[in-house]
Parts: sequence; C-alpha cells; structure tokens
Amino acid sequence: MNLHQLRQRKAELRSATSAIIAAPGGADGLLTDEQRTTVNEGFAELDRLQANETILERQAREDSEARGRTLNDRETEDGIEYRVFAHATSHTSAEGIEGWRTPTGEVVPVLTREQRIADFLPNERTAGSEIGLGGFMRALLNGPKTDLERRALAEGSISTGGAMVPARLAAEVIDFARIKNTAFAAGALTVPMPAPQLLYAKSLSDPVPSWRAENALIAESEPVFGSMSLTAKSLAVRFVISRELLEDAPNMDAGLRNAMARGFARGLDDAIFFGSGANNQPLGLANTPGLQVVNMGANGGQLTGYSPFLDAALALQSANEDAITAIVLNPRSNRVIAGLVDSTGQPLQPPPLLKDVPILATNGVPVNQTQGTATNATSAFMGDFSQVLVGIRTELQITVLNERFAEYGQVGFVGWLRADVAVPRPAALAKIVGIKP
Repeated sequence: MNLHQLRQRKAELRSATSAIIAAPGGADGLLTDEQRTTVNEGFAELDRLQANETILERQAREDSEARGRTLNDRETEDGIEYRVFAHATSHTSAEGIEGWRTPTGEVVPVLTREQRIADFLPNERTAGSEIGLGGFMRALLNGPKTDLERRALAEGSISTGGAMVPARLAAEVIDFARIKNTAFAAGALTVPMPAPQLLYAKSLSDPVPSWRAENALIAESEPVFGSMSLTAKSLAVRFVISRELLEDAPNMDAGLRNAMARGFARGLDDAIFFGSGANNQPLGLANTPGLQVVNMGANGGQLTGYSPFLDAALALQSANEDAITAIVLNPRSNRVIAGLVDSTGQPLQPPPLLKDVPILATNGVPVNQTQGTATNATSAFMGDFSQVLVGIRTELQITVLNERFAEYGQVGFVGWLRADVAVPRPAALAKIVGIKP
C-alpha cells in the first residue's frame, strides 16, 4: 500500500466510523454493542495505518530533501516535524522549542512551562473546541443531540472503557494543569509521550580529565552515561456533578476544565516530589538516589534562618552544579521563612546567593515524615529543576459513572492522565530533610 492508497483507506474508515457514531442504534441514543465493536475495530485499524503513514511520510521527506525540497513542497516555520501526538506529526510556529531526536528519527519536543502542547495542533476550529469540555461531557453522558455534538464525539475515540477527549480539548486541560503545577513553575520540563515508553540517557558521573605525557596511557574514568525510561503510568481524577448543573450552568466548561486540571496538577506534584516508584507511581525526587542531602539532625530541626539552604547550595556547587532555579517546600515551611526576622524585628532578607531564587510552596511535599523521634517533619528541594523531566501522554480519557450516583441525581466522571517522572542528572538537585515546625 503506497501513501496515496493508505490515506484513501484512512478517509474511508473515518467516514464509516463517523457515520456509525452519527446514527446510534441503541436505546437512549447510544451505540449498540455491535456498533461499538465496529467503531473500535475501525479506530484500531486507523492507529495501525497512522503508524505506517508516519514511516512512509518520513521516507518521502527524506527523498524530497535529497532533491532539495520539503515534503509535499510544504513550508513550515522551522522545517521540523515534531512527534507530540500518537497519531500524527506536528509543526509549530512557536519559538525556542528544544527537540530531542529518537532512534527512529522522530523529534520529540521538550517544553518549558511557557510553551504549550496546544501550539502543536493545527490552527483551526474543531467541533470539540466549539462545544468545549462541558459540551463534550454532556454529549458523552446523554448521547449526541446535534450534528456538532456528533462531530465532536467522532473527533475522539469511544470505547466501553470511556472516551478519548479530542486532541485540542485534551491539550487545553494538560496545558492548564502544567500552569497550576508547582514543579513546572520551578523549571521542570514537559516531554510529550507519543508512545507508552521513551528511553533517554542519564548522567551517572562527570568524566575525570587527566594530564598525560606523550605516548602515555590515558587514565580511565567512571562511566558517564546510563539509560533511563519514561513509562506512562495512570493518574485518575474523579469528580461528581449534579445533572441539573451539568445541563444548565453556562460556565460549566471552564469549571470542569479547571477542576480536572487542578486535580491533575496536584497529582503530578505528589508524584514529582514524593512518588514511591511502586504501585504504579512514578519515582519522585524524595526517593531518587543521587540527590545532594542536607540533614536537619537525627530527630529533625526547625528552620531558624537560611543556613540549611546555603548548605544545600554548597553541596550543589561541590558537585559542579551551580544552577538553582527554585526552592520548593510545604506551605508550613514557607510560612516560617516568611516570618523570619532580624535583630531589629525586620523581615530577614535572604543572603545574596539566594536572593533571586523563587520560593514555591506545594502540598505535594507532606508534613508527616518521620525523622528520628519526629513524626511531623517535612522536606525542601532546590537546584536545577530543568533536570526533572515529566513525560505526559497527550491522550486524555474520560469515563462516565452513570449509575453510581444516580439516586442522588448526580453523575460521576473520571479523568485519566498517563505520565511519568525521570531525573537525568540527580546531582543537580538537593533535598533538605527533617524540617520540624
């Protein structure tokens, strides 16, 4: 099958599945089991065709570039095709995008907090963006009532386990969650995951240089790089809404997006800082080996000044790590620092080394840690947070809990996000442990 034939088959499948979704044959305007099976089989074939299309497009692009032309004579802002979404390559006019090339030749962008996943989508209106997240969820619950709702559902992928949210709506929720997340504000980077697993290099140690005489053996140093992987793990957010509110509230779209994004933001903070690495949790900074450690004492200690943070900065500099993009701690510790005073009763100013470092607070850093006899200790983290990679699958799924809350006139929804955390250079970060109130 050549590229033209493949695209024809994709168009036929999209038309066939859209026709089924637009004319449900079940009760209450829902799809029958047979229709669901046909639609799911169609989407599965579309996934396979999309993977083959990516390979054929890359081959065509390479052939075109060899003749001095871009693929399909198409001009883009930077000439780069990024792999952000599972089923298609993307272009963007956004500036300053860093891209990492995979062994298969695809370029995966690495995004700062200010750079949006939504910027990699075509700049066009879609049915999903017109009805919004609230409208999509109403159509998912009650079945499509209009042509616009039918087209919006067709942009997603419906199965017995739930529905894949259309790409633009999913990107908006994920981008909003990134804005609300403290780790991203500290400088953590987002790696969109077009596949369930991505393999990256991890810095194990710096090479040790040595001077040598002519013809002398070059001294060996420790291995410099190892491997690490981002493997998508499931994060779920459940919320309950009255049926009347879902049907009638004019601001329900923004409310749902805000609630879901804030839930994901808090869940990601929990994982980034204290994920256990077990029970399908990512491995967070607190449990990542190789971070610099400053201990507040066998039984913990109180913050009475900036000395623990200066000790952490010294540990980082001793490891040739100078960048400190942020300090992240619990709101309780943030309150203590804000209340520090000097001998004249004036607010205690941070030392020059830390005066330009933002201090950020999150409940993702708990206050019930054990340090010797203390059971109410907490931690703080500081260093170069660009060494924290958060892999996020750009597909977002919603499941409807239609019967569970029916007796209360409510409906439940579960949002599913898949993500993981990796730290390629742990020595660039420090943790202060055993902070007591």
